[in-house]
Order: sequence, then structure tokens, then C-alpha cells
Amino acid sequence: MRFRRCFAGFAMVLATSLVTLGVTPIAASAATTATASEIGVTPTTIHIAVLADVNTPAAPGLFKGSVIGIQAFAKYVNANGGIAGRKLVVDFVDTQLSADLAQQGLIQACQSDLALVGTSALFLNNLAPMLQCKNKAGAAVGLPDFPDVESDFAHACSPVSFTYAGDILHCSTKDAHPQTYTVNTGAEQYLAKKYHMTKGSWLSGDDIKGTLDATYPIVAAEQVGPYPLKGENFLVSGIAPQSTYTPYVERLQQSGTQYVEDLAALGSMVLVRKEAAVQGITGVKAWTCTEICYDKNFIQQGGTAVNNTFVTLGYVPPEEASLNKATATMVKYIGKSNVSGFATASWIEGLLFQDAANAAVAKYGVNGLTRANLLTAVRGIHSFNANGMLGNVDVGTQQEYPCFMEMQVQNGKYVQVYPAKKGTLDCKKSNLVTTKYNNQS
Repeated sequence: MRFRRCFAGFAMVLATSLVTLGVTPIAASAATTATASEIGVTPTTIHIAVLADVNTPAAPGLFKGSVIGIQAFAKYVNANGGIAGRKLVVDFVDTQLSADLAQQGLIQACQSDLALVGTSALFLNNLAPMLQCKNKAGAAVGLPDFPDVESDFAHACSPVSFTYAGDILHCSTKDAHPQTYTVNTGAEQYLAKKYHMTKGSWLSGDDIKGTLDATYPIVAAEQVGPYPLKGENFLVSGIAPQSTYTPYVERLQQSGTQYVEDLAALGSMVLVRKEAAVQGITGVKAWTCTEICYDKNFIQQGGTAVNNTFVTLGYVPPEEASLNKATATMVKYIGKSNVSGFATASWIEGLLFQDAANAAVAKYGVNGLTRANLLTAVRGIHSFNANGMLGNVDVGTQQEYPCFMEMQVQNGKYVQVYPAKKGTLDCKKSNLVTTKYNNQS
């Protein structure tokens, strides 16, 4: 699953003034000659870093899409005048599912880049280099972070991290027992109502405790929402073979389970669908997956076994690009064959970074592009829609994103099946379910 979608809460606003942080605001009418205003910002360039697990033996190319999305976004920005007249440069750090490389990447980015954009590293379990990162003036303002993937609650509740999808954990309750969560259960509600389902089952990856903990509240919310589903949460490793799913599929048949949701990985849904085909299971009415399954590799690996799988997205996808100018622009720069759930989300995080940077420049001038001003700007964004690819979302306070659309694999292609009107999203407030869950992490 896309782990950054598994946390909610509010972004803690730093109450320190810009002067205290060592930053002097620059009026919009100040000198227009560009200077090296911050670490990572020169008179002609802006450096951003993308930390992503890509070249890994356990999961080759894991978050390659995140890198593709940001690199394509930079090409788009540079082809359209840059930001504050400066060219955007992407510094890619392959963290390779290594905590040590992730730490080194944060330190390197603090020394060389204005911000992190498209962050997709599962072992960012020590955020000190990001939170304590000093600016050009020597003040510890933090390194602005626009992550594609958040792998644990510490990252989700970081005061310098902002995503368009919001966070399900109410961070003010993170040390309480139970904690409070707000989860977008719109897709589950739609499918449960459509197919009159009451029994569910979930697949959660247990390789990393932080990401496993993130799935429990989702399961809890879908069991108590307007159309509750009751069932078990099956824990599985991302490298488990198909035989691991044999007893699980047998239980699905025996229990009369009607709904199966994959919160683990692309490969787990492929294997469980293949095993279900072998056993001839017919009782499941809806096999559903997060946008991690929005990837050409899902269809290539799964073949006919994954036909009819539902895939939940939060944005207008490339299949509807003819109806959405912003989506068409993304497809143009990423390339139709390279578009995936991770690439799209990374592109959207790029747009959020661009909006924040432009807001900082509008307020403080071309030489006011600093880390502190960037953080101030993003905290002030309360209606972000990625140029029309999303429904409006309050990014500044990290509200959980209420919108979704349902795609389905039909004969080897992704087809929008809900809402009925192509290129639109369901953004009802009732999609959000608030619940309490006693997560012991």
C-alpha cells in the first residue's frame, strides 16, 4: 500500500518567528537579482532531493515510479520557466531499503538541497537529520519534506512533512491509548453497498512494524463504518511464495468472505488471486487493492488471474487524460508507459512543492526562497487540487483526503467504474470515518 496514506493528523505549526529562526523576510518588492538565498538554491538553480528505495534485491525497482515522477516533474517545470527564474535540479539518492543509506541521504540532502520531494524510503526511522537540519543562517528550521511514502507514525507526524493525501492519525493522540484516526473508507463503503457485503478480509504486510501498524486503523475503520465488514486481517511477508496463501484462500472459502482488500503489496494481490484461481474460489465479490496495484506490472504479472480487481485511486488517472488537462500534461512528461500509482503521486507532490515555492516567492521575493519560508507557505495552503487532478484538500493542516474513484481491471486495462461520470471523483464528507484504535507502537 501507499503507506503515506495511512496516517492522519494535524501538521504542528512551529510558533517560532522567522527572525528567531535566523531568516529575514524579503519583501516582494526587494531586489530582483537572484542570489544564493538558501542551501540548495543558487542564482540559477534549485536543488531538490528524492530519497527512494529502488535497487533492492528483495524488491527490485520498488519505488522507481517515485523517482520517475519527480524527474519528469522537473522537466515540466524547466520547460515552463522554472521556479523564480531558476532551473529545478533533482538529486536522486537510492536508499535501497537500508536504514544507514536513508540516514546518509537525509544528511546529504540537508547539506545540498532546498527540500525533499517524492520521498519513498521505508527505513526513515530516525528523522533527526531532517528535523534538526540547519538553514544557510545556521538555524535548525528543518528540511521541508513532500513525501510520496510515509512508513511510520513518526514520519507522518513530522512538523516539516506535508502530503496531499493527509494523515489518518490525529497526531495529538499519538501517545494516547487508544489513538484517534480518520480514514477514507469511501471505496469500501461503495463496494460493500453495491454488492451487499458484510464479511471482509484484509492482507497486511508484516515486514516492517511501522507500516504494519499503519494498516490496523484502516481495517478497524472499515469494520465500524456505515457499511461495516467483519473479518480477519491476514499478515504476510512481501516475499512470501504463493503456497503461503493456500490456507488463507481456503479460509476465505470456508468463512464465506465476500470482500478482500490488499494493504500489503502489488505482489501479494497477484499471488492471492492466482491461488484463488487454482482453488476455484467463487464467493469473493470484490477483490480490491490500493493504488500500489495501479501499475502495468500488476497486470503483466497477474495476467487473467487479476481480471476484475478493483483499484482505488484519489486522482484523475491517465485513462481519463482527455478529460483533464493537468493529467494530460503529466502523461506527456512521464510517458504513458511509465505512469504508475507511485509516479503519479510523486508528480502531485511536485506540484505541491511548486505551489509552496511560488507562494513563498510571491510573498518574500525571488530571494525569499528559503526553507523556513517554504514551510510557512505550505502551512498556508488550505485548498490544493494539483491543478485539477484532485479534489480540494487542506494540506496546511494535513486533513485526511476525502476523495476517491474506483478503477477495475477489465481485459488487461484499467477502466473507471465509479463515479459513473468519467474523470470525476467522489469527495463526500461521509467517506471519512473517525474511530479509535489502541495501537501499541
